[in-house]
Amino acid sequence: MPVADYKTYCRMIDHALEKKFAYPAINVTSLTTANGVSGDGGEKLYTTPEDMMEVHRRLNGLTAARFLLASTFGNVHGVYKPGQVKLRPSILKEGQEAVEKAFGKRARFALVFHGGSGSTLEEIREAVDYGVVKMNIDTDTQYAFTRPLVGHMMKNYDSVLKIEGNVGNKEKYDPRSYMKLGGAANSPMCRFPWQPRSERRWTRRDGFGTA
Repeated sequence: MPVADYKTYCRMIDHALEKKFAYPAINVTSLTTANGVSGDGGEKLYTTPEDMMEVHRRLNGLTAARFLLASTFGNVHGVYKPGQVKLRPSILKEGQEAVEKAFGKRARFALVFHGGSGSTLEEIREAVDYGVVKMNIDTDTQYAFTRPLVGHMMKNYDSVLKIEGNVGNKEKYDPRSYMKLGGAANSPMCRFPWQPRSERRWTRRDGFGTA
């Protein structure tokens, strides 16, 4: 959503608390991270330092709950060919520095990285350094889950289908035989595996959330 007024944010936070959401998230200029965006939205894909300072100004008096800010830095939902989406994590750095300069170090935001699928290791590390504590990788996890299932079906084509009067092989078309393959492939996606724990540069939280 565009930067809203204080009362709108308060209503959002109150609703999130009522629903027992652990961390309400406010996404500035969320239309740029919607599914189907072509990735060529120009400057609309980038939250400005002024946006982040304005969000802080409007939420400065909100003490009932913590919240996460999903500033956009070129990220979009879905998956795109290399070069079509241009991430600029430095946008987060510039925004955080502006907020800290204007309101103090404690005003720095905890950030959400929407549309993180397909991002490079360097982009992820940089975004984490600038305050990202949650990263959404739905498209990557969908593919990671689906790929071994497709492999199973293709490898066992004659067994998972009843072809020309044959009865197939129940062990192969039993969903329990292949759904676990997807789960096993997805498990590493829900960790923070990009650096050994001893070498991680991110130290602002005890854990890193993915969704």
